[in-house]
Amino acid sequence: MVRLLSITLVALFIALLVVFALRDGPANPWEPSGRVVLVARAVPSPGVDESRTFGIGVDNVHLTSVNGDDEQVSIRVRRILLSHDSTAHTVLLETRVPVGAYNGINMTLRSPEIRDHPESEQTAAAVVLQNEAISLNVPYNVREEETTVIILGIETFQALHVQNNALVYLPVIQTETRSDATVLRTTDDTVKIEGGVITASATYGMDWTGVMRLNYRAPSSPDTGTDAERERSDASSPFSADSPLDVREATTTL
Repeated sequence: MVRLLSITLVALFIALLVVFALRDGPANPWEPSGRVVLVARAVPSPGVDESRTFGIGVDNVHLTSVNGDDEQVSIRVRRILLSHDSTAHTVLLETRVPVGAYNGINMTLRSPEIRDHPESEQTAAAVVLQNEAISLNVPYNVREEETTVIILGIETFQALHVQNNALVYLPVIQTETRSDATVLRTTDDTVKIEGGVITASATYGMDWTGVMRLNYRAPSSPDTGTDAERERSDASSPFSADSPLDVREATTTL
């Protein structure tokens, strides 16, 4: 009887460990935590047909803290469609993580493609991704029982280049972090962001070697020699319909 009870307790303990390992949140359920919502939206592309959409997969999201910890919060590919004339915020992940100071987001982008219409059965135009690994040195603080929102304004058609008769995508991502924000669900996949305090904003762009650089846009070709650098240092300008993102026209003929 005693042995059976011992086996039962051990089995229960192992089951609890498995549950805690698979749960969406901090590794230790008793550890103070805050809510993090990561969303993406398209930066408008003036001059591009409004029916065209840009699709891309987002995978392996990691949040890195200042003490070197790496909190992996997503292990499955989430494919999103970015309509360049839409201000919708698409949810990439929503999770709870330990409170503290964080200084980065790492993720993997996969298989970008262009469609003339989001529901078109026509074969999507393939796009070459210079590097799938994306590292953004984005600072943010996670506070107990508060919601921290990280907004990624992703440039789509503006970040396309032509090399050797192929379309090459060099991502440009405008970032904004807000503390104590309100997230309102509008559809199953999209939300509206209200309020909060904007704590940081910056732009990161990929160069022709596949490295993400701060305040950077790649030149039209690797041989141009002149880097298109710019700075977005005003953290008081939110990514909203009445205060738009830094918008540039697409220069690549599609």
